[in-house]
Amino acid sequence: MTSGVRPRERVKAQQNRLTRVTLNLNPRAVQAIAQAHKISGDSRTEIINRAVQMYAEIEIIRHEGGKLYVRPAGDADRFEQLRFW
Repeated sequence: MTSGVRPRERVKAQQNRLTRVTLNLNPRAVQAIAQAHKISGDSRTEIINRAVQMYAEIEIIRHEGGKLYVRPAGDADRFEQLRFW
């Protein structure tokens, strides 16, 4: 007996599932979410999802001894190293 859902659709449905969590955010984090929402128009859920994924990528880079740099707008020749907590 099959569910009638093709394997590719089943995988996509599993990827789109959400897990509800409760967060306790400090005022600085709440302000950052509000600022990100104002700039992007994204929902709080999407902002937090992206932030967690970015955090994981940053930690992987740091764990492997890498460094992160940004290039300020309008200054193609200058890079600044990002420093995190």
